[in-house]
Amino acid sequence: MTQPNGTVTVGDVMSSGVIDAAPQTSLLAIAAQMAERGVHCVVVDGLARGPAGSEELVWGIVSDMDLISAAAAS
Repeated sequence: MTQPNGTVTVGDVMSSGVIDAAPQTSLLAIAAQMAERGVHCVVVDGLARGPAGSEELVWGIVSDMDLISAAAAS
């Protein structure tokens, strides 16, 4: 929803929920997930062991442009 002052927020345009994958997931599997869910990126995460136990960490994202670059390089 556009704010009263005419601005558009991130919440107005974002997709809800987070699509994630492990670093060892194939790019083909990532591309299939993105196409199936109609999203343009997937969060790459992993588990880190720390004093407090296991914590999920975001390592980065894979975007549709990353997939295009990888395909062009092959």
